[in-house]
Amino acid sequence: VLNGYKAGAFDWKTGKKKKESSQLDIMACLTMARYPEVEYVVTSFVWLQEPKPTRVEPKLVDREELPELFDGFASRISDIEYSYQNNVWPARPSGLCKQWCPVRECPHNGHYRIR
Repeated sequence: VLNGYKAGAFDWKTGKKKKESSQLDIMACLTMARYPEVEYVVTSFVWLQEPKPTRVEPKLVDREELPELFDGFASRISDIEYSYQNNVWPARPSGLCKQWCPVRECPHNGHYRIR
């Protein structure tokens, strides 16, 4: 949601609530990268499986915080760049492995099979 120099970014969730996630910071970074006029972003998760949709306490991110947020993602970005350049993608477990991942050759997949 854009409103001049302010924006709101919400992530609609259908799964279980998680306490910590960097997703909200990523959404704020991407919003401000895409819309340079935005100075503030309010982010929040919205869980739809509750009897009434609920959200976590909104987080306000100021553009001045961007360098610190980007620094927090530097090692992840470096790992992804390395994997892309070398076509090396280490298997890592995720909450989506057992039901949703299409990579059947991964040992974390619930339907793992060796080729």
